[in-house]
Amino acid sequence: REVRRFRPDVVHAHWIIPQGVVARAVGGRIPMIVTTLGGDLYALGAKPLRAAKSWVLRNARAVTVMNQDMRDKAIELGSTPGTTHVMPMGAHLRDDLGEVETVSGSGTLRVLAVGRLVEKKGFDVLLRALRTSSLAYELVIVGDGPEMESLRRAADGLPVTFAGQLGRDALMERYSAADVVAFPSRRAASGDQDGLPVALLEAMGSGRAVVVTDLPGLNEAVEDELSGLVVPAEDTNALADALTRMDRDPDLRRRLGDAARERAHEYSIPATVEKYRALLSTVLGR
Repeated sequence: REVRRFRPDVVHAHWIIPQGVVARAVGGRIPMIVTTLGGDLYALGAKPLRAAKSWVLRNARAVTVMNQDMRDKAIELGSTPGTTHVMPMGAHLRDDLGEVETVSGSGTLRVLAVGRLVEKKGFDVLLRALRTSSLAYELVIVGDGPEMESLRRAADGLPVTFAGQLGRDALMERYSAADVVAFPSRRAASGDQDGLPVALLEAMGSGRAVVVTDLPGLNEAVEDELSGLVVPAEDTNALADALTRMDRDPDLRRRLGDAARERAHEYSIPATVEKYRALLSTVLGR
């Protein structure tokens, strides 16, 4: 009904399944752009679902993904290489970063982790890494989700605070108060994994030093030893060692945080807006 009433020039479907399937089914000859953040592309591997994803991607006028690995997978499913673009979601970057003091010298490493409490985020890996380390630290986990109770049990006896979901202003304050922000992402049993978390881009834009795992998207945004530290996924020893380096070397934290801030400008919302504006114009032939 909405398609008949509004008569759109283009449909932008966020996710292949289910939105892309619905848009393809009802959109007729209307040009369609499909954006996938990773969950449906990496997971949903059963044969009928792969066929549905292929049907959507083959008929899309353009496809946008979060990293090069996702682009390869989309093309494998039938997306046209010339119209399949790596275009991560933009991040809100603070405009008062010059007034934010880089945290250091507190004697306790303040670690922040942000994301939905699900398997692919790897927060249990972070807890195991911290439990076996000799660090003096405080960890704040921001987010909510089905693994809340199991993570609380895993954090028993550790200096860990579960802050729940926070609004943007409160989250920005958490970034500013952190020495390092950790993203221990991994591939879930379902095949799902992060494409490129917006929280990572926000942390980098806040000038924080970051530690991330070596997964597609994360290792494209973060250049190891230049704009953060990159460690193997699910490697608790490597993660603990990276955090220990951050603890012992405030100058390293400051250097990586400054470089992360500069790197994040490539992923800002204004930069992303211009890319999507150009893509829409191309799809519409304008």
